Amino acid sequence: MSGQLALRRDYLTANRRMIVSRSVVASIVGIVPVPVFEDWLSSQVRRGMLRRIAAIHGVDVNDEALRALADGAEPPPSWTAIAVGSLVVRTLAKNWRKLFLTYLTTQRARVAAHNFKVATLFDHYCARMHVGLGLDGPAGAEVRALIDECIADTRGDLIETPFRKALVRGAKAGVRAPARLLNVASGGALKRLLERGDEVAAVEEVDDAIERATDEEDGFVRRTVSSVEEQLTPEANPYLERLIGDFESRWADDETSDPS
Repeated sequence: MSGQLALRRDYLTANRRMIVSRSVVASIVGIVPVPVFEDWLSSQVRRGMLRRIAAIHGVDVNDEALRALADGAEPPPSWTAIAVGSLVVRTLAKNWRKLFLTYLTTQRARVAAHNFKVATLFDHYCARMHVGLGLDGPAGAEVRALIDECIADTRGDLIETPFRKALVRGAKAGVRAPARLLNVASGGALKRLLERGDEVAAVEEVDDAIERATDEEDGFVRRTVSSVEEQLTPEANPYLERLIGDFESRWADDETSDPS
């Protein structure tokens, strides 16, 4: 049975490593101790992850759809809100090691697990369920709302535990990798971009930092991904199969009941 399930969901294999790594990174960058900026930074990581998934499957998503998919019902933080003034630049912390250890709690694992579930369902949607034109804002919001419903209602969640164990092990082994990753927020390049209000270049700077951290041999992100990746397959984690099945079922019901 597990072999049949593995073949049935093998299309989810290609993006799993990227999804796991970015889910972890989005949870880590959320500890930046600067209101609004931390939300913007985490949102950009999630948007980059979903943008990649859509591009791989040839699904066009505009900026409004991407915002709705990545942020859900919460309004996205404004770049203007963090770029105006020099307070953010002055208060960006540099002592990431101590900060990361302080915030390495169940909450971080919960955030990483939630990011993973959202991205996996979106991966499944793009691969097996999307038809027609690309996604605009309302369509993206509809997909995200259904994703949130399924995550809230599907019982037997076994996703958080692998993330929590891996994050704790990584912290005990040393946090140099996430410290370097988080330094993108306190490094000179991003500070200059903040001061100039150059959002496009800032997003590219964040994305490049994530890629460097993910590719680093024996680094924190890679160790964490290797630790949890095999535990987050539908055949190894029955919760995922229930979650995907529920998503498919609810989407089919909505399509059937749609009068248009």
